[in-house]
Amino acid sequence: MKKVGYIVLSLVLMVLFFGNSKGQSRLLGKISEEEWAITACEFDSSAKALIIFDAAKCEIVQKDNMTDSDYASPGLKVQMFELGLNRHIRIKVLEDFPEDFNVFEYLLNDKKGEKQKISFMKGFVLSNQDGKISKRKIKPKDINKKTSGKDMVKYSLCLYRIKKGDVIDLKFKIISRNFDVPEWSFMSAYPCLLSSFCFSRPDFFEYQKNFSGTYTVDYERFTSDEHYSMSYPTEYGWSFYLFEYERIHDCYNGQNLPSAGEMEECLLQFQFGGFTGDMLNSSSGGFYRAH
Repeated sequence: MKKVGYIVLSLVLMVLFFGNSKGQSRLLGKISEEEWAITACEFDSSAKALIIFDAAKCEIVQKDNMTDSDYASPGLKVQMFELGLNRHIRIKVLEDFPEDFNVFEYLLNDKKGEKQKISFMKGFVLSNQDGKISKRKIKPKDINKKTSGKDMVKYSLCLYRIKKGDVIDLKFKIISRNFDVPEWSFMSAYPCLLSSFCFSRPDFFEYQKNFSGTYTVDYERFTSDEHYSMSYPTEYGWSFYLFEYERIHDCYNGQNLPSAGEMEECLLQFQFGGFTGDMLNSSSGGFYRAH
């Protein structure tokens, strides 16, 4: 019955994650009855915690806070875009942790002009006592920042007073002034039911992919049509341009992954290879007067 329960839970999570909106996760702080019922890891009886899911969506999108200088001439430019990574991780604690519980570590670039940082974080440590749910907030100040070598900073999150049966549910966002994609490990210190990484970007951003490890993960690529409209000032008024291109979505999904200590770690890396502006299809909408 326990194995059947894990199969059902995995199928439910697959539908919610990957069959619905390509990597979007469930609502923060909303723990299902099936998740509360987990008391052990079916494929690792020695596990002290089980990652129910760890889902990230990394995407290159248009900036919202553009200035007049960015529109000095027609054409898409690198500075009109930014890279962000949104991650949602949910962990079921299977044993008491008398000391700290390490949730994550990130080594990010702190070089001027290329800075990466955690810009948003929200989460909870949830407990269930006979059906009564209590929440303890995880706050940005809980993140520890430490310089690590030249122009690098290590961000780590350690939690305290973590008890058996607790659920750690956390969302955070990393933003980057360059286009370096944080590497993704499908394995960590704890076994994982579902691990998902989706990378979405315009097709004129070129990347080299490297996947290392012997564990098999599912891969799917699909594209969608997208356009970017922009206007810039001229001596006659404003000129309007519409750029049309494809957006590439690369999605990787792993299931029932053991902890990293049991076998070779599975790493996914993307290396930025350049910006190919000649691939763009642009059309002018003419001029219009600003009001």
